[in-house]
Amino acid sequence: MNSRTVAKYARAACWQECIRRTPPRRSMSLDPYLEYLRQRWEEGEHTATVLHQE
Repeated sequence: MNSRTVAKYARAACWQECIRRTPPRRSMSLDPYLEYLRQRWEEGEHTATVLHQE
């Protein structure tokens, strides 16, 4: 294990300080269509070309 990792663990007051935090999700141009795309995917449409045309 890297000495920097060991030092980080040694400084931590609790285990939560040692875990990686995921950055907040950035908005995408598809955001307005995500619900529809999920619905169509669950209906069985898995072709990106068809979904894009719709």
